[in-house]
Amino acid sequence: MSDIPDPSYFEVVEPMLRADDGDASALLCAYPNFDPETVLNFVKHVWPYLHTACDLNHFHAVRGLLQCGASLRRKGAHGCTALHWACNGDEESRADVVAWLLSRCDDVRRSTVNWSADDGNTALHIAAWWGQTKMVCTLLEHGADITLENKQGKTPLQDAREEGHKATAEVLVAAAHVTLEDR
Repeated sequence: MSDIPDPSYFEVVEPMLRADDGDASALLCAYPNFDPETVLNFVKHVWPYLHTACDLNHFHAVRGLLQCGASLRRKGAHGCTALHWACNGDEESRADVVAWLLSRCDDVRRSTVNWSADDGNTALHIAAWWGQTKMVCTLLEHGADITLENKQGKTPLQDAREEGHKATAEVLVAAAHVTLEDR
């Protein structure tokens, strides 16, 4: 994450973002170290560019898109926000992307951190399901609500427990000020 992208990347990203022509694969391939096969396997034209970059856990594309004016408020496929997609995976580096997103987007983080997708899942549900303890802590620090239930009636704590993520469940329990036996 400490690498600084080539300035030419931003020269490509900005006009594409402004044109909003739906060619997210070309946008992401503009960064020279990005694997085009990955993009072609995952990109759907209905996904906003920022969502795609977050889903693929591509920090430089996320940073570049936000610098060019992409919005965390935009919902895309399945009612998901970029924050949902950033939480969607078990790579530890995803926690860094989520922390970076939330730390640089003060005006929207409180309103988007608890948005639910079409299935009722919030970013916290997704992070808990994947067992992303560090990410769960970051989301909680930024106002994620542990009491929200998805459309299956599950809280993030229940998701973490069902998936066997004890450390994540313990963080959620501590945040709720309850013991494991109380739930």
